[in-house]
Amino acid sequence: MNNYQIRQATEVDFEAIYALIMELALFVKTPEKVKITPQQMKLDKDIFQALVVVHNDEIIGFASYYFAYFHGLENSFTSMICM
Repeated sequence: MNNYQIRQATEVDFEAIYALIMELALFVKTPEKVKITPQQMKLDKDIFQALVVVHNDEIIGFASYYFAYFHGLENSFTSMICM
């Protein structure tokens, strides 16, 4: 049975998000390039936004995003997604 959920990340999810970031960094052999920490995510919780993918009560993926203001464009507020 498919039991997947996509939801807004909360502060409680930051450790799991960090673990996924490190898993990818280790896979591509660049863990030294990871500068973010769960503590920094908590400090930046008003600007650090993410969606998480949950399967059987486990976070298995995420997409982080932020909002940027671009003046002079038809849509002034644009959301940027980084996976």
